[in-house]
Amino acid sequence: MDKVYDHMNSIRRILTYILIASGGILFNGYSQVEVPLSKRTEFTIKGDFQFVSNTILGKVSNDDGTNVFDPNQSYNEGGLNNQFRMGFIDIDNDPATFNSSSADLNLSSECATIKHVGLYWTASYADQERKHDITSIKIKYPGNTSYTTIRNAQVIHDYYEDSKSVFKQYSCYKDITDQILNLTKPTGTYTVANIPATTTEVDDNVALGNGLAGGWTMIVIYEDNAKQRKRFYVYDGFVNIDSKAKPVDFSFENFQTIPEGGVHGKIGVISYEGDKGIRGDRFQILSNETKKYKSISDNTNPMNNFFNANITENGRNITTRVPASQNTLGYDADLFEIKNSRNALIGNNQTKSSFRLSTDNDGYSVMAVAFSVEIYEPAIHIVKRSRYPDDSFVFPNDIIAPDQELKYSLTIHNDGNDNAKNTVIKDVLPENVIFSTESVNLPSKRIKVNYDESSRILSFIIPNKMVKVDSDAFIIDYSLKVNTSCELLNETGEVIIMDQPVTAEFNGSLNETKKFSKGYNHINKCNLPDYYQLKLPVDISGLNCPNANTDFVSRTKDLERNTSETRTSDTSKNTQSTGFNPVNPGDVTKMKPSPKSGIALASDIKISRTINDLIKLNEIYFEFDKWDITERAIVELTKVVKLMNEDFPDMVIKIETHSDSRGNTDYNLILSQKRAESIYKYLISQNISRNRILSYTGFGESKPINKCADGEDCSEEEYRKNRRSNFVIM
Repeated sequence: MDKVYDHMNSIRRILTYILIASGGILFNGYSQVEVPLSKRTEFTIKGDFQFVSNTILGKVSNDDGTNVFDPNQSYNEGGLNNQFRMGFIDIDNDPATFNSSSADLNLSSECATIKHVGLYWTASYADQERKHDITSIKIKYPGNTSYTTIRNAQVIHDYYEDSKSVFKQYSCYKDITDQILNLTKPTGTYTVANIPATTTEVDDNVALGNGLAGGWTMIVIYEDNAKQRKRFYVYDGFVNIDSKAKPVDFSFENFQTIPEGGVHGKIGVISYEGDKGIRGDRFQILSNETKKYKSISDNTNPMNNFFNANITENGRNITTRVPASQNTLGYDADLFEIKNSRNALIGNNQTKSSFRLSTDNDGYSVMAVAFSVEIYEPAIHIVKRSRYPDDSFVFPNDIIAPDQELKYSLTIHNDGNDNAKNTVIKDVLPENVIFSTESVNLPSKRIKVNYDESSRILSFIIPNKMVKVDSDAFIIDYSLKVNTSCELLNETGEVIIMDQPVTAEFNGSLNETKKFSKGYNHINKCNLPDYYQLKLPVDISGLNCPNANTDFVSRTKDLERNTSETRTSDTSKNTQSTGFNPVNPGDVTKMKPSPKSGIALASDIKISRTINDLIKLNEIYFEFDKWDITERAIVELTKVVKLMNEDFPDMVIKIETHSDSRGNTDYNLILSQKRAESIYKYLISQNISRNRILSYTGFGESKPINKCADGEDCSEEEYRKNRRSNFVIM
């Protein structure tokens, strides 16, 4: 046991991630900066953040081989990793993995919308010959039965080539937000595997035994309209301090807390090689009240031993993980609210918060820093809706007529807690349209309008009094018309009207920093904003343009003879989402036929060519009252993926799904939309670009392929045939 303390001060390091969420960081200190801290991401939203964490090394036995322990079990006793032989945790019974552990993501509200997920992993990897790539690990997402390989992660720092380093720690980062957003259900159990690390079995070096540990953490930032508006930032880098170094200070700037009332902040800390029994390390905040640094602590992280080998939230061990050790033997991840009684630590109207890391015993290395705090600033919300002259909504898959008029309406209000000033709303109008400022309808003559024809930017300068905190929402209307000139056809021989989100720039009454926000065209069931792009082709077949796309012409010439067939189904009962950004079925306004303008158009177009014309594809059936992708469905979807990736890399499709007639009609409509969304997300997860899936549509029970409509008594096989999906080639 002499090795425990002989080497403690000289070689022990704490690899510390401090992951919080806050603004512009300053750093100064007296220790070696391996990688300067820099901003990873930034958000200003109503919401919160969470950690999903676990370790990948555990106790196998005492150093002398006694007291054998299964590392897959939760370890809740005392002791340090340098007193034990350390081995891999491997919970999944999968021969393809050499280590694995899991943890759950549980969000407090069904209306939470994930905005960012960053995955960090770290370990001591001191093998003389590294056999594994530290930038590649495996992750099993909730509801999945197999792992997804994560590749090409960013190496934040690696000591492998440093001859003075004993442990050869490394740390990596990968943004997995897109993968999480493509999941049918992002909450549940995440299993992370194959994190490269050294175990005692591989290297029993006495000095190395002081620091074998490893683990992983997902930082999840999510939006929730029921929570307060906060500023979230994540910074990372790699900065070392030791027991002989002066304290290291860093600060967050460029935010402003609320002017009155209690100020709430939150921090999360993750550290490598923190120990329960070794004291001396502190994490401190500069007190707003005393102007002195005050140690931060909670029930499980005392002020003189902040980094102490546990995974906690607000002072309690996180049990929704496997294993759920109370003593993680060298990997530490803690999340808690800052105790800010009387606003003693963070005050009202404060624009900067300073923190300090210090030690009189262990050395450690800061890898990432973040901070979340409630803020005081305006928030300009803009809802942009697109309509036809009869006030029916424009949908992402509509084909519009030459000379078609489109009406835009902007609903604008300040949803923040500070008055807005110097507000300018900008809309980049689509190409191939004609706009006249005479079409603009303003709620006040004080709003100034400017249109730059060369850039197609339409600007509205808003008076300050219209965007105060308590001001009512107001609406700006304007119209444009499709330009049908043959000279405007692009290189594809088609005219496309592509919409862009509206933007706003503004500042607050107290905080003069300029802010920016994007508009949206959809409010979901949780009262959160959403945006889907309108990409509307124009039927130019009647114009006889010499450079028109003949395939497009042949499709649009089928409109008239397909109109009667299309209208036999109740198109108002179709729910549709664009491939650019999914729309919840309960939030979609029932569709009306597009108004006539020059040429009669149906609001939905039947195109008979499907993927079945190219390959033998069995129907993708769903189980009764389910929308999960089954193993049988994966077999068929794999054929679609192969066709689109290898044989037809430019193919664009629409997804159409149907349900049987059992159950409530409206429920079946939602069910079929969920099935369409499941297929869409599966294809995206298999590297099919979103831009190649024009839309996914749920038809409910409106289009049976047999006699099994409402009221008919059918066999299970007949019902099953109506639970189907089609892939229409565009």
